[in-house]
Amino acid sequence: MPTTIAALRGQFGRFEYWLTTMHVEELVNKVRMPKDLPGWDALTLDERYQREIDMSRVTREIAPYFANNPDRFTGSLVLAILNDDDLVFEPLGDFGGGTSATIPRAYQSAAVDLGFLTLQGHELFVPLDGQHRAKAFEIAMLGTDERGRRIPGIKSDTDLARDSVAVILVRFEPESARRIFSKINRYAKPTSRGENLITDDDDAVAVATRNLVSHPELLPANLVRFQSSMLNQRAPEFTTLATLYDANMAIVRACCWHGRGKPENASDAQRELFETEIERVWSLLLEEILLFADAIRDPSEDGDAMRIAIRAESLLGHPSGQLSLVRGFLLMRERCVGVSDLELCKRLNSIDWRRRSEQWRGVLLSPAGRVMSGRSASNGASLFIAHLGGVELTADERAWLIDWIAGDDENYRLPDPVV
Repeated sequence: MPTTIAALRGQFGRFEYWLTTMHVEELVNKVRMPKDLPGWDALTLDERYQREIDMSRVTREIAPYFANNPDRFTGSLVLAILNDDDLVFEPLGDFGGGTSATIPRAYQSAAVDLGFLTLQGHELFVPLDGQHRAKAFEIAMLGTDERGRRIPGIKSDTDLARDSVAVILVRFEPESARRIFSKINRYAKPTSRGENLITDDDDAVAVATRNLVSHPELLPANLVRFQSSMLNQRAPEFTTLATLYDANMAIVRACCWHGRGKPENASDAQRELFETEIERVWSLLLEEILLFADAIRDPSEDGDAMRIAIRAESLLGHPSGQLSLVRGFLLMRERCVGVSDLELCKRLNSIDWRRRSEQWRGVLLSPAGRVMSGRSASNGASLFIAHLGGVELTADERAWLIDWIAGDDENYRLPDPVV
């Protein structure tokens, strides 16, 4: 059955396209994933124009956002039209001959590309950009995965079916489809992790992290780098937003939340608890960990030299060292029953944090002496720090830690704890 929709015609390079809107339900019914098209499996790598859908990302991140967030929004999808032989676009300028008697003179030039697109009903749409969102629309509407199984954390949202999504339609050609997909994804610059944390209102830990930096008496914002997760040797900041987020996620999981993934559906009471625990831990560490206190004592430019000097000398001037200390502290707090937080901080202060200390080789320092970063380094380093702080490791933990640090070196021994 033919359908006529309002559309705006455009031309980019040699591609003619139409910009319009579609209801989510209509989009879900008409979109076909490339892998579901006849002959897809027979295409070579050079002929394919889409990647495989990451269903884990769809079900855990994108679909819950569409299903559970009343403030949801998304950009336009780029769809290629299959079976487009009978597609017709009629510009407003063609109606009544396009004379000033039917169209006011001020609108005549715009009316050339503004009009109506008639679809005959047998067209199919293949996403060139937005296949993950298209699949997420379907899952969010139904609340089930491809096998019809209910997905935890997603309530089917029938209101979503009536939402309008902006779409850009182009005629389908296999070669041009691959070229369009490649260029869109190659030249689209993703936002940095820090930028995502600044704008994410769904992740309760991201919100709590921003609120932490909004307390100048605790941690002034000018001491936190937002754009990058690393600090170079001459950086004037104390830490990075990404480091604070990872540390805060560890605090929340250790103290008051044990779920998987991001706490994006936290209640107001949970969010308040997260912020309370995060502020409590950082208030303690920033005051009692001596190198932290030295680094933030003077947040003005006059204090930049101190922060740079600490980074040159100590691992606690580096984001990876800071994150490892926080996670090590949390592990010490869990295992050292009956020991006060102040005593735990005293133990941490007794650790030799100097970069030239050989005990950090293979832990937070590479064989060449560079400070290591990444999740693996933090996991091992936090366990190593907890050991130095007096945590009695299990036999399996001890064996894993030695193997992680020294590998095949049978002569390696863990350094003695500071207590």
